[in-house]
Amino acid sequence: MNRADAELWLTCLRREAGAQLRLLCLPYAGGGTLAYRPWAERLPHGVELWAAQLPGREKRLAEPPPDAMSPMVAAIADAVEPWDATSFAVYGHSMGAQLGFELARELRRRGASGPTRLLVSGCVAPQVPCPYPPIHALSDGPFIEELKKLGGTPDEVLRSAELMAFVLPVIRADITLSENYACRDEPPLGCPINVYGGLADPVTDREGLDAWQRQTTGPFKLRMFPGDHFFIDACGAVFFDALAADLQPSPTDSLK
Repeated sequence: MNRADAELWLTCLRREAGAQLRLLCLPYAGGGTLAYRPWAERLPHGVELWAAQLPGREKRLAEPPPDAMSPMVAAIADAVEPWDATSFAVYGHSMGAQLGFELARELRRRGASGPTRLLVSGCVAPQVPCPYPPIHALSDGPFIEELKKLGGTPDEVLRSAELMAFVLPVIRADITLSENYACRDEPPLGCPINVYGGLADPVTDREGLDAWQRQTTGPFKLRMFPGDHFFIDACGAVFFDALAADLQPSPTDSLK
């Protein structure tokens, strides 16, 4: 992948000279790089912040939203593969957790350097069926009602028929991808996995979050926070303190 193509998929949100770690963030359904821009002020010194920019949003608005996960994962892998000599971690929320997990697997298949750590939130382990009914095929009215329960979509957007007509196709396409995702049977990863969940999240449960432990031979940690699917918005500094601590390597970590 040439530099222009890589820049299409990846956006640097905070550059750090001599950074010890790059953190690549992957979006939830309907989300983009904007969701992670505030993180530039919250991450510890020495961490360079990057975000994946997916088709159908922001600078790629004219492109159709993705209709398959594998090509998207392959394209992101192409973009990060030159990071071989650089230590990087991957974070993803909800659909982004699935993308991050599959990205780590894809890099392993290529024999490339994968993330030193996988951090996921708001998503049950990939081998666990979602315990709640899918919503992607609902008609617009019921679909929007389910989005309200999840949170994450601003009220001003939900109240605007014009804005919803604009964003709904992307959100629906992403949720379709996420709900149709099927985890192939492969060996567990070797990097540490950190999992974060909301105690009142309507689409995850602690058992499903704890099952991520089966996907790593390295260290595993689960942290639960007050809040729903978008608990990070509610707990703020508490989450970022935990994230900063988890981004620090420990002597027991199994790093690639």
